[in-house]
Amino acid sequence: MGEILTTCKKLTMISIPDNIAYFGKDVFADASVSYYVDNNIIYLGNRGNNYLILVGVIDTGLTEYEINSGTRIICDQAFIGCTELKEVEIPECVVYIGPDAFENNVKIIRKTGA
Repeated sequence: MGEILTTCKKLTMISIPDNIAYFGKDVFADASVSYYVDNNIIYLGNRGNNYLILVGVIDTGLTEYEINSGTRIICDQAFIGCTELKEVEIPECVVYIGPDAFENNVKIIRKTGA
């Protein structure tokens, strides 16, 4: 199914349900879907949550990123190439972290509610 969607070059808008549990990073690679960028992180979202799916990063040289608390999914290879990143706090609302989302040297800290 991912291959079919990546050939939809005229696709500009999608509706992503809040309860989505998995999302491939490049599923809309060739489409003209609008992404939301915040704090050097690229997100796909919906009308109620711009931060639903963390797709990737813009500046791979940064040492820290703040993952928005509305994030539910971190896509595979989202932080690939971020060799300076040593530690990342993941909000408890994240239900899926893709394989190889981070470089091997990154310490993952799961944030829990206060």
